[in-house]
Amino acid sequence: CDPEENKLGLYGINCPVMDPEECDTSRRPIVIVHGGWGTADQFEALALRFASNGYCTHYMVPHDYVTLDNMGGVTDQTLAELEAVIDDILQATGDDQVDLIGHSLGTRVSQTFLNNSADRAARVAHYANVEGGAAESLPGGVPSISFIGDSAGGGEIAGGTNVVLTEGV
Repeated sequence: CDPEENKLGLYGINCPVMDPEECDTSRRPIVIVHGGWGTADQFEALALRFASNGYCTHYMVPHDYVTLDNMGGVTDQTLAELEAVIDDILQATGDDQVDLIGHSLGTRVSQTFLNNSADRAARVAHYANVEGGAAESLPGGVPSISFIGDSAGGGEIAGGTNVVLTEGV
């Protein structure tokens, strides 16, 4: 593909790994927020797993942010950048909502984003919390699932679906 023609190449997925005509564009775009000390590059394998199940790789975008700046609390800049990523993917795909995945520190970023503003939460259809912070209620009222590793930990989301992955999975 021609990276110049790919509207979403800015976010790290320069060219789809499949013909865009063969993927299911009826599925919502996915925004992925990495964990501490991580980068968006960590999610290339995850994007390929979704693609093997019919998701459009050019509908999956990472939010790459400076983790060190967010260790003590999520910055307004990080929230604004996440909002811009979501706005860009929604504009590019014509959808009105994304599915949001946060991992580790990315769960704090994601939950803060969802709880920060009803307008921001309204852009998110579903939230997946992967080995991250607990929540006393659904972040921003968004339907949520939390994946909790039996060895790595992770927190439950009250009112959400909580899945404990056992035996080191």
